[in-house]
Parts: sequence; structure tokens; C-alpha cells
Amino acid sequence: MGNIVGAVCVPERLPLEVPVLQTSRKQAKPEIGDNAIIEYFTDIEGNWEYFLRFVVRSQILTWDEEEGDQGCWGPGTLRLKSNGILVFGGDATDKGPGDIRIVKTLTKLKQDNMKRVFIVLGNRDLQKLRFPAELLYVGRPEDIYLSPHDQRAKPFHEWCEEMKLKPDLVSKCKWMLHCTMGCQDTTFNTRKTELAMIHGKATDNDVVNSYVQSVDPKDSDPWMLAFLALGQIGLVLQDTLFVHGGVHDGCIETAISLQNWVENLNDWKDEQLLQFCMNPYFVTVDDAKIRAGEDLILYGTPTKKDISVIYHNPFEDGNPHLRSQQVEDYLTRWGVKRLLSGHQPHGQSPTVVRHPNTGLLCVTADTSRSDGTAEKLPGLNPADNRGVVVSVVRIVGPHLEIEGVLHSGLKHKCSLHTDPIKDELPDALVGRQLVNGAWMKTVLEEKDGDEPLLHCALGKGFSIKVDNEPMHKCCMRLKEQFKFDAAAPYAMSEIRSSSRRTQTPTIELDTFQTADLSVHEATLSASSRDFTFESEQFHQAECYIFGFSGLFLNVKSQIASEIVKKVNGLIEKGKRVIFVTNNSNKSRETLAAELTHTHRLRLSASRELEMAAASLVSIEQDGSPNAKETNDFIIGNSVISSARTCGWFLKQRGICKPFVICGSEALLDEMESFGITDYFSTFDKKTGKTRPQFNDPLSKESVMSIIQKNPTVDAVVVGWDFSFNVTKVGVAVQYLKWNEQIPLISCSLDPSGILGHAKDSQGGEQKMFHVGNGSMTQCISECTGREAISVGKPSDVLLEQLRHSHADGGYNIDSSKTVVVGSTLETDIKMANMGSMKSLLVFTGVASREDVKRVTDPLLMPTWVLDSFADA
Repeated sequence: MGNIVGAVCVPERLPLEVPVLQTSRKQAKPEIGDNAIIEYFTDIEGNWEYFLRFVVRSQILTWDEEEGDQGCWGPGTLRLKSNGILVFGGDATDKGPGDIRIVKTLTKLKQDNMKRVFIVLGNRDLQKLRFPAELLYVGRPEDIYLSPHDQRAKPFHEWCEEMKLKPDLVSKCKWMLHCTMGCQDTTFNTRKTELAMIHGKATDNDVVNSYVQSVDPKDSDPWMLAFLALGQIGLVLQDTLFVHGGVHDGCIETAISLQNWVENLNDWKDEQLLQFCMNPYFVTVDDAKIRAGEDLILYGTPTKKDISVIYHNPFEDGNPHLRSQQVEDYLTRWGVKRLLSGHQPHGQSPTVVRHPNTGLLCVTADTSRSDGTAEKLPGLNPADNRGVVVSVVRIVGPHLEIEGVLHSGLKHKCSLHTDPIKDELPDALVGRQLVNGAWMKTVLEEKDGDEPLLHCALGKGFSIKVDNEPMHKCCMRLKEQFKFDAAAPYAMSEIRSSSRRTQTPTIELDTFQTADLSVHEATLSASSRDFTFESEQFHQAECYIFGFSGLFLNVKSQIASEIVKKVNGLIEKGKRVIFVTNNSNKSRETLAAELTHTHRLRLSASRELEMAAASLVSIEQDGSPNAKETNDFIIGNSVISSARTCGWFLKQRGICKPFVICGSEALLDEMESFGITDYFSTFDKKTGKTRPQFNDPLSKESVMSIIQKNPTVDAVVVGWDFSFNVTKVGVAVQYLKWNEQIPLISCSLDPSGILGHAKDSQGGEQKMFHVGNGSMTQCISECTGREAISVGKPSDVLLEQLRHSHADGGYNIDSSKTVVVGSTLETDIKMANMGSMKSLLVFTGVASREDVKRVTDPLLMPTWVLDSFADA
């Protein structure tokens, strides 16, 4: 009597007419020598050119040319070197004219090296088992099969009408690929192209037959079935686990060992494949259509994503994250130090996540969507989204290496030890997260003398922003849980102005489909994201940072009164409220007076501020904290101006004698509060005016006269100066040109600023604009080729000050419990995203709803939007 699988009766023994299953993967226990090199690649998806590029970069693969050029099959026979172990991570087909050649080449390599080549199966591989049953005949509309996850797919007959196609098997094959398998509309034709390369010509029927015969157990050459038979769901090589999608709470069996869990998965796959071979077609039982092996097919679809290691997305809203504590504990308990997977693309190089507590390394190596601008040549690969990009993941003993080429042609390479303590900078930064949510992925090849650059990626939805950041900046911007001792010396002390720009253009992936099989899961774009205000989440925060401009409006208006009432309501509930401005002409005292007297806000202390004040101010004879010092401390920690941040940064950097361009005493006062008194400024505090020599016409003599009296400065600082002129620029330029070691520091990079409001010719009220601090600094930057260090919103320096303790001149902010409220995308919202804070954009200032709809940069996307804060 046969075993019962569902309601399909299958024989107990494998019949001789299914020889493809006679070679067992169980005969292939890994052989790993002392000098072994393990190489891993995944999600090649039919891209033959990418396969060739991988072989070129490989240290263990080579083309044996003794048998001569193999034409479209390569320059020779692919061989594995004696010390090599190759792991393919799944998804061999679907997006290029290389399906057949890639699968057959890997299968042959596996058969020749059973103990040193391993195939991990992906969702695209398993889906090929659908073809024999579903392409047996066309069927009536009600007979067309749809996977449980794909019930929203456009019905076949409707699709044929829309595409003006005859409802035959050719059309059905195209419909299956495009509407139910997550392929592109080029997939059918690229298979036809490949068949023509191999056989000289090909018809549409040949394409249909190639899909069916590739998994037909009775066919003379079921090449895809052979690939599936040799493949496995999971693989353990020493301290490394390989799966296609990932490991999550729903898939692991904590009651058994990891090795047994993986073996159970692989045994189950073999049993399912055997059942499929016994009956790959549908049978009707109790009015239900079923086929053997259906569970294996569904295991590679969203239907089983809650339990599957194949169909699992290791990202949240498009960005990598740490694995759950349960997964981390389970893997480390059984000796796993590295988890390698594919399935989910995320930019141009493999994504690395280093777990700070255990050192567990999780690498997601799918780079199939690395260059949407790649040439899509009809005769070669019209579905190419890789271009020249290629990466190799390599394991040599305790080291995991990643090396390759980005779409710009830049080379990258990093090496990570299983013990993170043994990693050295800059490689030690790879796999760690920055405060803006971006992950450092690899290290760019550097020129002699250049500071190393880290390749960083931040995903949000289906957009990915890629930056190449200098090492010191990454050290400074590490998220708290990812900080480590070796990075500390490179943080604030290494910030410097630069003569080169390190940021690459934002890479948008909005036009790409999701990695899910169903093309009916809509791609999110900025215009379709939901920014609806969620009051409960907003009020759960403990700290609120308000942008100063564009929030309060005309103090006499009704809406302004409502806004002030809402802000005071937060303060009365014990919430901490901080106001931030890029105006370096205002001291904290001036800002506090404007907030309390003009806008009638109550700047009172939160419990956290009261405790901090008690530990820092002097104590009276009766044992109570000094009242004036306490009040000054509370006021000082309720407002932040770029002048204050500038003084704090100068102290952190050990700058004692800067040349300061400014238009008021506010910047100088804040510098003095940090003990920086030996400055040379364009503003005279005694007269309250610009020093006379800076009003002289620009000439060699006027500039030299100024510099000779103050020959030594250790920085150039530019504040917002309403009397800015070319003489001041000339002096700053000479200091910077004659000493390349001193930094150029700007209190903000705002291109313009607001002087106030005035009546226009029609009697309406209009804003009065002035040249901004950033435009002033840009004059000096253009003359010197030096990039300025900004200390205003949304700079890393300001974010660093926000995180520092009160005792160190900072504001002791916990970004996870903070919301930024502002009216500008480029400063307020960007600062929030850079600092991993939630944000509320109000439309009472610069930004509008239309501006938000046009946003493509993830750093400029707010959490919520409101017409004004009165609606909060």
C-alpha cells in the first residue's frame, strides 16, 4: 500500500523511470580542508553575463580551455579548484537569457564535486514545479489555478483580452510568468533567445516545452528537476548557516538542534520532490484540485512566509534590522557565527548586519537590483538591472570577505572576523548602523593618503539612498548600541573640512517590483506613503524638538494662540520641549526671552532636567540648588542656537583661536561660555559694530594688514553676518589657502534667511529674505575648494551634541523617544531621519503638501504631516 500525501496515492519506492532522483544529496557530506576557500553567490536570476563576471573574480573557479571554447556555454569547461567550496544561494532563473546554461553548468559542477559544491534552493527555483500541471492544457476560466497568495492576479482570459492574445498554451505560459511568478514581461522572450543561442532557432512552442520538460520526471533531460534534486533548503558548513531567505521566529524548531532542524527541512524537501515525481499533475478529490509536492511549491511563496526560510524578507520597510533575540540565541547556542542568505535585494553590494551582543554576522547577498540604469539590450538581456556590478562573498577560516565593483566602477573590499574585537578600522564599521538608520556595507578602495570611505545604504519602502561616507563621520554617527572603543578616537576629533565631495547621488528603486512573487503587491512611492498623523504615537514621546521658524506665525493670530496652547500643553504634562534655530545671531537668552515674552510659552523643567540641574549647579547653605543657576540651566537646555553648537564643537575639537565672521555678539558669547576667548572676530563687542578694518575696500594691502596683526588662527568660523562683504571673504580665504590643516566651519548651510515681514505693493504681508549663512560660507568654499563643516540643522555635529550628556555640554537626548516638529524638509525632517527620530511636518512654513508628494529621498520623508501644530 502506498503512502498517503494529501489525497494522492504514491508508491513507496522510487521507480527506475525517474533516474534524476537516483543521485542523493545525502551522499555529499562536506569536505572542508584547512586551506579551504568558501565562495558564495546568490540570486543570479538568469543573468549569464553576471555569472561570467563572478567567475572572473572568483579565487576557486576557472575555465578549463583544454576542451576548447564552448561558445555560448563559456570559454571552456567550468572547474572547481582543489581547495574550493562553492555555495549557490538560490534563484537561478527568470530575468535573463541564461536560465538553461546557468542551471546546467551549476548542476554539472555539483555532480563533479558532490562534497564541495552546494545548491541552496530559492523561491524561483521551486516555482518551476508548477509547469507540468498548469501547462497540460489551457482550461476554462474557472479551472485556471491560482496560488492562495495570488488570488488578486488578473484572470488569464481577461489578461489575454487586454494583451490581444489568443488564449492558448503560449499565452498561458506568458501569463504565468508575468502575473503569478514575479517575472518581468521579458522572461518568455529571453528564454526564447537562449534556446535560439543553443539550438540555432526557437519558436514560442519551444519555449513552453522547455519549461514543461525541464521538470518532467519522464523527460530525457529534466535539467531543472535535476537541479532541484541536488539542492537543499538549508546548509551548515562549520559555523556558517546558508538559507535563501532568512531565519525568523516562525521557522526555527528550538526544541531540537540546528543540525537536526536543517536535516529535517532537507528530508522533507526530498520527500515532497519524490511525491511530485510520482504525480506532477492535478487530480480532483472532493471537488478540490490537488497535486503532489504542492506544499513544497507553496513553501517558496508568501502563503508560507510565516514558516519559510526560503520566502522570508529580512528587512523592515526596506531597511535591514537585527534578528530577533530568539533567533540570535538559537543560532549562537548551536555555534552559528554567520548567517548567509539572498532573496531580498538591497543596493549594489551585500548587506551586512553585525549583532553587537554576540558578534553574529548576517549577510544578505542579493544584488539583483543594483543598477536600474543598466543597458537593457534586446539581443542580450532586456531585463538587466545589474550593469557592471558584481560581488563575491568569501569565507577563509574565521574571516568573511566581501569584494566587488559598484555601478560607478569603484571597487570595494572588506574583511570581517567572527570575533568583532579582532576587526580593524575601517572594516570594523561594516555591519554597524548609523543614527540615521543607514547600514555600512563595505569599504571603498582608497587612493594613497585618502581617508577610507564606507559605502552606506538606507532603505525606506522601495527607495534606497546610497552614500559614500568618510570613516571619521561614520565613527561619529554610530547608533548607540553599535559604538565600540576603537571608533571613539575618530569621532569628533577627526571631523574636518574637505576638498572633495563624498556623497554619491541618491539611487531610487521606485520603478522596481517587489521581490514577492505577486506583482499585485503595489510598489510604494513617496506620493502614496501614508503620513496620517497618529496622535497616540506622537504623545508617547518624552522629548519634542521644535524648529523655530515657520511654526508660530503671527503672534496676534488665532491659530498662533492655538499652537502655543498645544506646546504649553506638552510642557505641562512634564514633556521635555527644546527649540532649535540656525540663527547664530541669537543667543539662548535672547531666544528664551522671545519664546516666553513674545509667544508666551512656558519654559519649565521636565523631571529629567531638574535632576540634571541638581547634579551640576552649586548648592546653597540650606542644601538647596542655586535658584539662578538652576533657572539658567533649564533655559539653556530648552533652546539651541547654531551659535551654541558652534562653541560646543570648537571645544570638542580643541580649537582655541578661530577667525570668526559674525554680525552680533551672540556667537562670541556662546564661544566664551565654553572657554574660547582668544578668538579674532570681525565683530567688536565693545562698539557693537563691525571692526573698521573689515569695512575697507578689498586689496592686497588691506588683507595683509589684518592678517599680519593676527597671523595665527586654528579655524575659520562663519556665522550669519548682515554686514558680510568681500574683505571678510578675502581674509578667510587667505587663512585657509595658507594653512590647509585648519577647518572651515559654518553655523549653518541655509542658502537664505528671513529678516522679517513687510507689506507688499498690494497691501499683503510678505516674508523679507536675506542671503543665508550657507550662501556666505559657499563664497569661501568656492574660492578655496574646501567643504565646510556645518554645525547647524541638520548636521552630524548638532546630532552629536544632542546625544552628549549635560555634563559634557550636550542635551542628553534619547532619539528613540524624541519627535522633531518643523516646517522644512531639508532641515527639520532631514535632521529627524539622520538622528533616527520620528518627525511631524507642519505646513505653516516653507514646505507644502505638494513638496511632500515629490519627495524621493528617504531622508526627507516625514513620519506625519499636519496643516499646523494647532491640529496636533
